[in-house]
Amino acid sequence: MIQGNNFDDLYKDIIHDILTQGKKVSPRGLSCYEKTAYSFELTDISRSLLTLKERKFAYKFNAAEKLCYVSGNGGEEILPRYAKNIVDFINPVSGKFDGAYGPRLIKQFEYVLDLLRHDPDTRQAVINIFNYYDDLHPSKDIPCTCILQFLNRNNKLNLIVYMRSNDLLWGTPYDVSQFTFIQECFANILGIGLGTYTHIAGSLHIYEKDVELFKRILESDEINDQKQLPVEIISWEQLQDQATITLHGKNEEEKLLPYFKQLNRLLWN
Repeated sequence: MIQGNNFDDLYKDIIHDILTQGKKVSPRGLSCYEKTAYSFELTDISRSLLTLKERKFAYKFNAAEKLCYVSGNGGEEILPRYAKNIVDFINPVSGKFDGAYGPRLIKQFEYVLDLLRHDPDTRQAVINIFNYYDDLHPSKDIPCTCILQFLNRNNKLNLIVYMRSNDLLWGTPYDVSQFTFIQECFANILGIGLGTYTHIAGSLHIYEKDVELFKRILESDEINDQKQLPVEIISWEQLQDQATITLHGKNEEEKLLPYFKQLNRLLWN
């Protein structure tokens, strides 16, 4: 397992590992370098935001997707504003993303929080995303994330995420930022500390067409001026209110906590 206390450095370590040790495979005819059963651990989730300038991380899209996750929004009306090509994954019959995380997550959040409240040592605080009922059909939008498991150990909330597949360019940086956001919200609601984030991928890969970009990322040390503020959420109801206002309340910034005010400015300015 690769470990790091900030995602910028950890990301570079993972890139180097996949480029030098990955095996060449071609799922769906798309050539990539892959390592299987791959895991890494971020020890300080307050430093989970990728700021490497050469990566050109889409902070607005990241902000919008975080808010969709915690509000239960499917994202069909919101996410294409910040990533135009994502409309290609919308089901033309239903007009929705088949694999949208928000509607799946929202059904399970309160149950998992209650488990952690009533039995702090529970091993049952698991959220399912990819599942038998929703995903056994052909689609352009099959979830890459299988489960999220929350563990309270030593009065700190740890999160373990298992991915069936993870593209190191377009998947991993967003997944880490979004899932640690949920982890931090849950820790605050439960009144406990922030633990570690562990990411496990059945397949972690770099597509061959992206190799030169990854080499440039490795060679550059320039970073963006994006800052990761503390979330400061104290209740499930407050989280819902803050997410809803941030997504839809362009002119209601005064009602927002600093973290959500930052997301609001990203989305609306």
